[in-house]
Amino acid sequence: MSDALAILLVDPNPNATTALSLALRSLVPEWSLTVARSASAAQGLLQVQPVDVVVSDGDLPPGPSAELVREILLSFPRIVHIRCESDARRLHATHSSRWSERRLAKPCPVELLVHEIRTARSRAQLDWAMRAQPEATRCSATLLVLDESDQDHAILSRAFAQVHPGCVLTRAPSNAAAFQYLSQLGDYTGAPTPDLILCDLGMYERGDFTLLSRSSALALIPLVVLGHRVQDPALGHVLRHGASAYIRKPTTWDRYLDLSHNLGRCAHLSADSHTAQR
Repeated sequence: MSDALAILLVDPNPNATTALSLALRSLVPEWSLTVARSASAAQGLLQVQPVDVVVSDGDLPPGPSAELVREILLSFPRIVHIRCESDARRLHATHSSRWSERRLAKPCPVELLVHEIRTARSRAQLDWAMRAQPEATRCSATLLVLDESDQDHAILSRAFAQVHPGCVLTRAPSNAAAFQYLSQLGDYTGAPTPDLILCDLGMYERGDFTLLSRSSALALIPLVVLGHRVQDPALGHVLRHGASAYIRKPTTWDRYLDLSHNLGRCAHLSADSHTAQR
């Protein structure tokens, strides 16, 4: 794998980006660096130039930051996104099995950042190699879907069946059912641990997801929140309290296929990670 990477730094603080650029150029001169002062500017740059890694400041405004996360996940799934967080409460996803998003404490030593970039890229290569294999040879993955809407779940299930038939979707139509599933209580005793959790925004806002932070095993499960809102102060709360990403629910069949394709890849990678840890 070539180490000549294209890095996009997203931070409104010019002093921070200047210092980080100088340190990176000194340590890995073969990397090319570009700076964006806002999440929206970063989205524009992604459309016109190749980028391998996005390093963004975790203190960007929640709405634009969530849109940048969504754009990378759906439109540029091969880009590694590393977020440098000053709030320790957001670091729960630091050891997430998703290669496409990593979280590091801010300020982050440049040596650690370089190591994290190279590690994430290596895991990405393994993921792409897995995708090149025939579907029958890929591992299965279990997804827990928290959604009250029969229609939304039916569409999502059909999309997954078309692009990732190896994924098993289990639906929890209420927060009580989700809690029982994650706790393996009642009818869910012995249920497999999910490799990815998809949660409707309304259920997320009404639910108690502290279970995810109390259990080290569950804390490693990527949690993606799906909703219809584009800009909302509540989205910042979603990202600060347990969610790996917020994605707007698709409005067309093609976008459901795109969403299912990318989330299925995350679930497959998570399943591989869980298998390796056993």
